[in-house]
Amino acid sequence: MLEPEELWQTRLDALTDDLRRLDALLSSAPMEGTRHRFGQLLAPLEQGLQRLPAQAQAGAPWSQRWQALSALAQKAQAAATAQLEMLGGMAMAQGIRPQGGEMDGGYSRQAEAWLRALYERTGLAGDFVVRSGRFSASDGTKVPTTIGLRVVGLPFLDWDLWHMPLLARDVGLLAGGEEPFRALLKEIAGEGQDLLGLQSLLAEIVAMALAGPVYALAVFALELDYLAPASAGDGTGLSTTDRAATILYALQHIDVAYAGAAQQMSDLWVAALKTTGQNDGLPAAADNLRPWLQRLVEDVGLAHLPVAARAPTPWIQARSWFRALAGAEEWPVAPPLAPGTDTTTALLGGLWLHRLRFPQHAGAAHATAAALLCGEALFSPQLQGSPAKSHEAAAQARLATLAGQRERLAALLQHAQVADEDRAAVAGRFYRLLSDQQYGEALTGSIMRQGGVRRGVWSKLASHGQDAVRWRQEALAFFGGLFLYYRELDREPPLSQDDTAGPSASRVAASLLRAYARATGVNWNARTVPGPDPFVAVDTEVIRTRFPDWSLWSLPLMAHEFGHLVAFNTPAFRDYQAEQQPALLRDHPRPPLAAGGYEQARLRHLDELFADMFALFTFGPAYATCLFALYLDPATAYAPRGAHPSHDERAAATIQALRAMDRQGGDGLYAPLAGRLETGWEEAMTAFERAPLDSDVHAFLKKQTLRWADRCLTLVDRFYRLGARFEPADWQLARALAKSLYPQPPEPAKLAALAEPFGRPSVTLRHLVNALWLARAAKPQQAGYLGQVGERLAQALLPALEERRTL
Repeated sequence: MLEPEELWQTRLDALTDDLRRLDALLSSAPMEGTRHRFGQLLAPLEQGLQRLPAQAQAGAPWSQRWQALSALAQKAQAAATAQLEMLGGMAMAQGIRPQGGEMDGGYSRQAEAWLRALYERTGLAGDFVVRSGRFSASDGTKVPTTIGLRVVGLPFLDWDLWHMPLLARDVGLLAGGEEPFRALLKEIAGEGQDLLGLQSLLAEIVAMALAGPVYALAVFALELDYLAPASAGDGTGLSTTDRAATILYALQHIDVAYAGAAQQMSDLWVAALKTTGQNDGLPAAADNLRPWLQRLVEDVGLAHLPVAARAPTPWIQARSWFRALAGAEEWPVAPPLAPGTDTTTALLGGLWLHRLRFPQHAGAAHATAAALLCGEALFSPQLQGSPAKSHEAAAQARLATLAGQRERLAALLQHAQVADEDRAAVAGRFYRLLSDQQYGEALTGSIMRQGGVRRGVWSKLASHGQDAVRWRQEALAFFGGLFLYYRELDREPPLSQDDTAGPSASRVAASLLRAYARATGVNWNARTVPGPDPFVAVDTEVIRTRFPDWSLWSLPLMAHEFGHLVAFNTPAFRDYQAEQQPALLRDHPRPPLAAGGYEQARLRHLDELFADMFALFTFGPAYATCLFALYLDPATAYAPRGAHPSHDERAAATIQALRAMDRQGGDGLYAPLAGRLETGWEEAMTAFERAPLDSDVHAFLKKQTLRWADRCLTLVDRFYRLGARFEPADWQLARALAKSLYPQPPEPAKLAALAEPFGRPSVTLRHLVNALWLARAAKPQQAGYLGQVGERLAQALLPALEERRTL
């Protein structure tokens, strides 16, 4: 299986299965109406998949074949991530259960109505889908996806009127993908400008033209990075300064009625940069962008948008709404309000003008505006007091955003659609994270009240935001996973009309992990959820399975992820890790300049090695086979892997551990596998003609890695031998079971007889998966059949396993 030809075919089969599952999900009832959009992502991938075998038949060199496969796999992963994000958004808008109902308080519905009305004002044809799920309304990395799929993503948990104006940029992105804008952008790009950057510039301009200054107010208050204004962090090549220059230029040139707002935003920019000590690069950026902005505003944006679409009437009304919220005059429009784009845009503008003036009344003003948009008749409030400086109001708005995210997640965790057992599994851990976040935010708020807004405040706000991203990602994955689980979408489809679907991937993984928790004494009551890659969040103990992999082939990776929790709960390992830090650079042939970052990375590598050794020791040889067959990459074996050791280091450590297990009672059982893995890895490395950039450094790291791996295996053996170890007798049983799996027609009627030897009390998921990998190694061409049989056997085996609760 590790010869270059078989390894390449194994990865190709895995990619084929991934695309098949993604396609099947699009055809499922809960995702009705999305196939024609996300199918656009899958169609070129499926075409590329069909071309790969022809490339092999033409005798293309291994490096070329592997490069093509890797590139296609990366694109498939991007498509899977986009689809998983959409699933999380569907859970918020539709409910995680069938007929469950929306979970975002109707925000998706309200935002979609405003966006559709806004888009209609462009006079362009076309339709789009609105989904909750993203983390930033103007996340530049989503530009190609937004344009290609015509999907607008709503920021997860930012379900309020403050963030709604930011969505206007997505309308600009959609408009830029339509004629005549697309042709004009290509014409301008032909003069040497990057098309993606031009799309982003145009999106800002169209957002300003359609929504007016309320878009600028929201962007300057909530999004611009005043700590690093020159950095380009949104994936478009535009810096914060570029965005500010573009928005201010549009404010100054779209309509004279916007001059006051342009001055207000310019003042906010200067004041905010003064508090952070950053240089104001706005004049230089404005000069640099002016030729492009002039064409985009005058020749593209204003020339091809209907005059009515960029009329300043909503902004004029916004100023009246501001005075009404402050109690200076009566409502400009008598409640209940007539629904419409101008009314909503005007009220949003008045709301933001009021917030930047009187941030202490932001909550009451938002409640008033939300009630008005729901058709309630209210008395004019008296929401005014001491005026605030606009940059201080912006800092307070960011702090309030974090509080709103926490409160909404806490409410979601208590939602009636979440089963008690699922809530109990994660709520406590999320509450712990939210409590820590709230504590830090309270300290930052106290600093702001006592000393005003300084550079340190902006830094703390940015740090709080990064912390929030972690638990927001985990929360979105959790609810997306429940969506798949409750609607039974994480299962392989039936083989025939008389067959049943395979078991839930989440249920299988959770059953294994609960058995691990009982066998090791390491508590785990959380959930498994799908994600882009297998991963464990130690803070929440939520363990991800790789989406959309429903198969048993990757199940051994769950043992690795659980191994991280074991490492965290094994004091002897933590002590050993601490002991290694002072010696990390000892005898290093070329010590890195950034020693601190290097040391932290290597300590994380040690944690990964412990998880590898734990998985191999407790799950058995199937972990080694799975790792080599599906994940280690001989084409990039020496490449740095961030928090993970290089693939060549992990390969060597795994082979060494197999031989050590043989010496510790294996009686020669594991030596043949170790030999095959070593020979296959060397052959693959030779075929791909790879060598380390610095052989001395690689030799040093590999020697260190092997020493660490040996110590980690000793620690695992010392503390987890009883109850968790995969014994030689288990391997003998798996080998016997593998013989009953050799090919025969996978008809449901024959599966019952095939399942008989697996019904013994001694057989567990570990035995089944080890038997499957053994059978696949003997008959690699039968991988598809074996996978189908394995799913049916797991389905039959799971109830008994959950009752026996054995590893």
